[in-house]
Amino acid sequence: MGLSPEIRALYARAIENPAGLSAAEQNRVLGRPPPEEEDELCLAQFGINRQALISKALTEPDTLSHTQCDIVLTGTHYHSSNPSALSLPLDDLVSLSPEECQLQSDAYGEVRRATNWYNTEAPAVHNAFERSKAIREQERAERKRKREQQVELIQTAMRLPRPKWIQDLMDAQLPRWGFVCFRTGYATKDDDKASPAAEDAAWDQLRWTFNDIAELVLTHWWKRDGPRLYETCEHVFISDPDLKGASPEHLRARFRTMRDRDEIPEGVHRDCFLVADAEALSCEYIAQKKEYRGGRDWVPYVKAFDPDYDETTGPLKGDFAGEINVPLPKVFDWLHYTLFTNCETWQERHRQTTQETWQPIRTAYAPYPAYTGVWEGRKW
Repeated sequence: MGLSPEIRALYARAIENPAGLSAAEQNRVLGRPPPEEEDELCLAQFGINRQALISKALTEPDTLSHTQCDIVLTGTHYHSSNPSALSLPLDDLVSLSPEECQLQSDAYGEVRRATNWYNTEAPAVHNAFERSKAIREQERAERKRKREQQVELIQTAMRLPRPKWIQDLMDAQLPRWGFVCFRTGYATKDDDKASPAAEDAAWDQLRWTFNDIAELVLTHWWKRDGPRLYETCEHVFISDPDLKGASPEHLRARFRTMRDRDEIPEGVHRDCFLVADAEALSCEYIAQKKEYRGGRDWVPYVKAFDPDYDETTGPLKGDFAGEINVPLPKVFDWLHYTLFTNCETWQERHRQTTQETWQPIRTAYAPYPAYTGVWEGRKW
């Protein structure tokens, strides 16, 4: 497939009389959109038209942004995530014969000469290239600085006797720590799916799973004094038939009553409670009585509730509606610590549990038990 008759005729006219072409035709020969479209694109991105951008490249090149440099260099349809998406005629993207390539090149050169490109825009392109190179060098230097900073922070963390977050918890000297966990998944004689005895067995298995996963997370993932946290890990499990299928409002009221009556042991969270509903009790992990061996696949989830969420206001920013689903392994490090230090809001926890993928922590010396499991040397 070669040049279309239309483009071939345009190139021939450009060679014969480039000044006789319209501005749109000249741009087409140069592989650019029509002038009005170029201006619209520049105005939308930078608030100035293309000619103003060229003038800026000529007189104030040091003020060009990376994107502005790219546009001066490659065209207004350039996008850094798709550098090949330029506004070139389709014929430029197909295989041309040597004769057609020469025709295209000759037309291109004649239009550039006719538009005085070498005196007007060529210096702007040169300036944009130099500015772009300087920006890339600055970015490389910044990446190097961050890498060196990360290495320093990691080395500092490795020299500490224990991760910072564990030290923070140990400094509090709490006699215990844990969560109140309500059971809302029940079966009655009229239920078809499970008998009460089977549901009770599932509840017992869930309680055992709490301890099994807590032990692995705190003694294997966080082996640098995580076992000392495991020794004081105690939960309050509440199984009451009156809570079968209880609404969030009912559960919050029940928890707040316990809190007001000082029925929650010292150290157990009063700013959050957990719920094991029918879905949690009937999941395959519980049904098959699995033992946790690490990893992120196929783990039970529980719901974590903000007891002070106001149902009358409706969902907050980010669609947080008072509860989140948490993979059980993250209950014992990430959820516990972020509540203890109040370093993340409920909205932020909701964002992470709905938009990010949780992972086991990758380094036992990380100062923060990140939900994603990744600590990149950042300060917390």
